[in-house]
Amino acid sequence: MPKQITTEIEYLTQIKKRQIRQQIPPLALLALSFLVGFVVPSFGHYPALIVAVIAVIWYMYVGTCHRFKEKIKVPDGDLLLSPVTGRVRSLKTSSDISLLRIDKSFIDLVEIRCPHASCEWEGDNLRVNYHGQSLIFRFEGEHLIRFVDAVMEAGNTIGYIVGNATCSISIPKPLQTKLKPKEICMAGLSVILED
Repeated sequence: MPKQITTEIEYLTQIKKRQIRQQIPPLALLALSFLVGFVVPSFGHYPALIVAVIAVIWYMYVGTCHRFKEKIKVPDGDLLLSPVTGRVRSLKTSSDISLLRIDKSFIDLVEIRCPHASCEWEGDNLRVNYHGQSLIFRFEGEHLIRFVDAVMEAGNTIGYIVGNATCSISIPKPLQTKLKPKEICMAGLSVILED
């Protein structure tokens, strides 16, 4: 049995193609700034330099928004894992349910990893049956892309989400998480629930 889970090449290619498509406008702006600087020297080099700096910052921002981890360690045992990389913002508990909220910033890794082998997509939500309890993972973000043909095994890449996003996890009362607010979660590595 392999000691690492490797993300499928087709998924990595899809993420990289999206990144390259989004990096074309800043590259075009950079080329335009050089062209304006050479063609219209009386216009001055400072406006062209400012536009070039803006283009470089934009290019680097897009690259930062598309970071991913190609390989992760195979999870041990029957664990419920975090599907996204981010920081635990809150853990609210009521009489019958706990709501765990993980916020993903634009600089966090983009991949969504399968939290448990029993999970399945329901629209933009994941439903997991864990020890006879049903947990719901709700993703809130503008750029959520699901891989519908992905194999649902704990730790596998099943989609990605670019930019800022939130993952809200509804945990029924008999189950309790050990995560606390402000903890950092890693997709496919951080444990939400243990046996």
